[in-house]
Amino acid sequence: MFIISAQQGRGPTDDFWYSPVAGVRAPANADQALTLSAVWGCVRVKSETTAQLPLVMYRRLPNGGKERAVKHPLYWIVGKRPNPQQTSYEWRQMVQAHVELRGNGYCYIETDGEGRPVALIPLHPDRVKTELLDNGRLRYRYTPRGGSERTFVQGEILHIRGFVFDGYTGMNPIEVERNTIMGAMEAEAFNARFLQSDARPPGWLEHPTHFKDDEAYDNFRRKFSNALTGDRRHAPILEHGMKYHEVGMKLADAEFLASRKYNALQICQIWRMPPHKIQILDQAKWANIEQQSIDFVTDTMMPTFEAWEQRLWTDLLTEDEQQEYFFEYLVDGLMRGDSTARAAYYEKALKNRWMVPQEVRERENLNPVPWGDEPLPMPNQSVRDDRAEQMEQRNAEVVAQKEVHTLRTLDKRHEGAALVEACAAFYTDELAPLLCKVLVVDEDTARRYCDDSLQRVTDAAQAGSLAPLIKQFSAQRAGQLLEIIHA
Repeated sequence: MFIISAQQGRGPTDDFWYSPVAGVRAPANADQALTLSAVWGCVRVKSETTAQLPLVMYRRLPNGGKERAVKHPLYWIVGKRPNPQQTSYEWRQMVQAHVELRGNGYCYIETDGEGRPVALIPLHPDRVKTELLDNGRLRYRYTPRGGSERTFVQGEILHIRGFVFDGYTGMNPIEVERNTIMGAMEAEAFNARFLQSDARPPGWLEHPTHFKDDEAYDNFRRKFSNALTGDRRHAPILEHGMKYHEVGMKLADAEFLASRKYNALQICQIWRMPPHKIQILDQAKWANIEQQSIDFVTDTMMPTFEAWEQRLWTDLLTEDEQQEYFFEYLVDGLMRGDSTARAAYYEKALKNRWMVPQEVRERENLNPVPWGDEPLPMPNQSVRDDRAEQMEQRNAEVVAQKEVHTLRTLDKRHEGAALVEACAAFYTDELAPLLCKVLVVDEDTARRYCDDSLQRVTDAAQAGSLAPLIKQFSAQRAGQLLEIIHA
């Protein structure tokens, strides 16, 4: 509230009206920035999303596949219990919040007597100083609260970095975007001060002349202020022709509301956060909310997941282990659409045989089934298989009938050595090519079949009659030919 004299004649361009009424705050730090709801929302969404998804350690298989490395200690340290005080969720949420607010997340790698990791202990980034040594290695100086400084070398610290410019230290987003953060904080502070003044817009008093002395000025100012700010406010009484002028500004005006939303959107840009994830729903429509959620995974979270996967692989595994093991976030849960879209996707995957039922059930958090490891038959495959079997059966019967009929005819026309010679010519010149053409077997298979058959015919002819052998061939030959086809 200002009290001025009309004789002072302050014009609309006078510096009096534009000078600051409060000092500019000191640069914001991470803790102060968290008082902004947009900052709190962005940091919470990113850190909790990083923590909620399964982070699994896998072992590579010789056939190019993978399996969960449940026998490796790091599988349980990273995925379940990183240290005695925290769960994996709490640990990852904390470290990622450090990265979002300070650009870096540090953990001391506690090892056993053989150098194997047994725990991951978070270190507060404000108490860690990273140094690049002449040999290209990193050194970390850590000063615990109330303790003396400790020095760690590269290999003793798990270091999750944010956006990096110098190659080894993440940039602090609060410092880089200090103007945006401070502007939003000043707007919120102004709003709070306005509400503390009972949401009254500021104003000024005009005196037609001036007060006779300072004592009169002080007395009037005290009475006027008490009337406006007491527990039971009442209208003050103006004397000596004084006039009250209210400044024409209301916080409900569209301009002020738009500025607050603009500040929140700028903060979303810092963390690449879709506004609807922190409840700014102006541009979020039900028709596109699913796609926006998928964009959140691919554009906002995937870089963070990749940073964790690669840094865990680099800092926690030996060079030999790096050839066999790796870490991977399971993001399928975030990428899932509605049930109709998922059903169509799985149907296509199963029908085209690039997924098996077990994989579908695993993604849907269902128990395995005994028959789930085999691909489903191709569309119409069962019909085609039945037709193929019928064709093979018919072809085998045709060839068998040809062989039996020819042997019966030759047995009637010849005997002794002439019979054997005629049968040899039949097997070599007629039946072998027929086997290759009709039953689609290779020449070696056809030749072995004919040689074996001719030997049996020769033995029967020397015994005196082909009749018993022909009877046996008539009953068994079609089945024997099918076995040759399927061999």
